[in-house]
Amino acid sequence: MTTFGQQLKEKESDLAHASSKLKFLESQLGNVSEDKQSSIDKISSLQDDVKSLSDTKEWYQTQLHSAQETRYLYSLGARTPNQVV
Repeated sequence: MTTFGQQLKEKESDLAHASSKLKFLESQLGNVSEDKQSSIDKISSLQDDVKSLSDTKEWYQTQLHSAQETRYLYSLGARTPNQVV
């Protein structure tokens, strides 16, 4: 049977170990929170890039359709895109 003093030392040791583990876990939580925010920022940036590329694609498609229409109208003998003979 252990004495009260030995039990107290064991409990203090357990408490010190738990405290150390808690500090480690708090540190890990801070790292996870920073990584999460970094990931959110990257996702936001990528979403902006996708939007920009989509807008650019639509602009180029509009330009292509306009050029094709103009070429077609000129092939019909129009002198300007608005004048079809």
